[in-house]
Parts: sequence; C-alpha cells; structure tokens
Amino acid sequence: QDLAKQIDTADTNERRLNLLRKFFFWLENLCHDGAHMPWIAKALACNPIATDD
Repeated sequence: QDLAKQIDTADTNERRLNLLRKFFFWLENLCHDGAHMPWIAKALACNPIATDD
C-alpha cells in the first residue's frame, strides 16, 4: 500500500509517527544492498507484484 495512503488513514498520531520513522530509516539506508520499504509487508517487499508497464 502507498505510504501516503497509510499515513492518511492511520488512526493515531503514534501510528503516523511510526510510519514516518520507517520512511526516514529507508531514506538513510536506501543505498545499501537489500534495502526494502519497511512500511510494506515483507512478503510483498520480497516478492513484488509485477505490473505491465
């Protein structure tokens, strides 16, 4: 799910803060091998859904 949607639909400020922390962690570690988007479930991060672009 898109991070912006998750932030918009988060039910508490604590959840929003947690999502933003995950996002900044990802930004800091983006250049490392195996970096994944921590706000996405690991199953989807490891096996992304293919698109027909």
